[in-house]
Amino acid sequence: MPDGCHQGYYSCFVPEPIDRQWALDDVEIINLLGKAERAIGKLDMFSEYVPNIDLFIRMHVIKEATQSAKIEGTQTNLEEALRSRDEIPQDKRDDWDEVQNYIRALWLAMEKMDELPFSGRLIKTIHKTLLQGVRGEHRFQGEFRTSQLDRRGVARRCDVHPSCPYFGAGACRRHGEIRP
Repeated sequence: MPDGCHQGYYSCFVPEPIDRQWALDDVEIINLLGKAERAIGKLDMFSEYVPNIDLFIRMHVIKEATQSAKIEGTQTNLEEALRSRDEIPQDKRDDWDEVQNYIRALWLAMEKMDELPFSGRLIKTIHKTLLQGVRGEHRFQGEFRTSQLDRRGVARRCDVHPSCPYFGAGACRRHGEIRP
């Protein structure tokens, strides 16, 4: 298996195949899995005391949607996400729509997990829901990208070390230098 691939001046990671037999022989991992299983058991026990578990889960889904949408620059808060579209000021509706799509996509994912395996098809279905009727709806809706995405944005590359992939605030983090 190659260590990576090169596309222009970009490089990428090529992972090992995951369709192989898993072996758990690391005692630390086994202990951590046991600890996680006990924590899930405690959570399940506490769910017996929640008067309306559906409402509890719904509120966590909405909170997750508002927090995760912030990655894309969306500014809708929890209180706004609970309101109807008509109650949202016109200038905030695009953000509100994106959060609502995120909520729908999360519920769809949970519903589809009963009928589909975790697969590319499931991810594409969820992604299509995320982009319906919002900014970016015409770009790769329900599809995987076929070109490399540069998440570093438009900031300048390290101009001291041309091969350095790090950006940001005049600092070459790889080489520990600060530039004006």
